[in-house]
Amino acid sequence: MDDEVQSALVLHEQSLGATGVAERFVPLGQGKVLLPLTEEIWDCIGAELADNPDDAGELDYFMSVVLRCAGCEELRGNVVFIEAQPGRESSIVTTDAVVSTSSVWEEGQADGLMEAVDRPINAALRAVGVERGRWPDECAAIGLAIPFSR
Repeated sequence: MDDEVQSALVLHEQSLGATGVAERFVPLGQGKVLLPLTEEIWDCIGAELADNPDDAGELDYFMSVVLRCAGCEELRGNVVFIEAQPGRESSIVTTDAVVSTSSVWEEGQADGLMEAVDRPINAALRAVGVERGRWPDECAAIGLAIPFSR
């Protein structure tokens, strides 16, 4: 794994009809799909956040910008923003474009020994209905490999 930060949205495949992004998604298990956030999308996000720096730190605003730049502004239901790099991962769960939970984990923090199953990405997937079943964690249950497939 390289040191590149990888980020994506995980959403329910039935939600894709409300977006123009069906050709860009990566199918996962349990009816979920991965939408990698490309450099072009991040350029859009950065520009919009720079245009409104007073709101840039608010998670609801941040997620509205992410969804708009990813072409998912009309999306309703659960969306998970995930970000990973070696030694760090984070997640934000939205329901109908409103943040319901967010979490960050970094190696070396007091909870740095947290089991993988309890880290932010797995916890967020669990929050949107992913069932681990016989798999070691929720990522494995839906076939989500980190680094993400592009």
